[in-house]
Amino acid sequence: MQIRNVTLADLPALREIDRRSFDTDDQYSDVQYSEAVTSASYDALAAIDEHGSIIAWALIDHASVPVRIRSLAVHPDFRRHGVGARLVSETIERFGTPIDLLVDPSNTYAIALYEKAGFVFAGADPEVPQRLRMLRA
Repeated sequence: MQIRNVTLADLPALREIDRRSFDTDDQYSDVQYSEAVTSASYDALAAIDEHGSIIAWALIDHASVPVRIRSLAVHPDFRRHGVGARLVSETIERFGTPIDLLVDPSNTYAIALYEKAGFVFAGADPEVPQRLRMLRA
């Protein structure tokens, strides 16, 4: 598996992964996907399998303090194979710490992944109180 930056040509693959991973309300608009790739404030990373297909992606807001993982989605066929952990590890390598993120409290697999990577619960985010905030300091 390789990790590389996302390009505009990758947007259909990202949309498909998100469609299979998130409720409609939690998916980005076309404008937001384009901004994720072209904005100087974000890095979008893709995990690529041995066939060259995107199997996961992460959106990192490196202009935020702390750096925030805005989204991380793994194609359902590749979940629990270390792909999400590899994206989290790559994010830590590229941006250091602190890094935070918000996670749905019912997503126990994601919470376990983040805890394994050294994230701890860090209180609520007032803008998104229905999510748990986790921080890796």
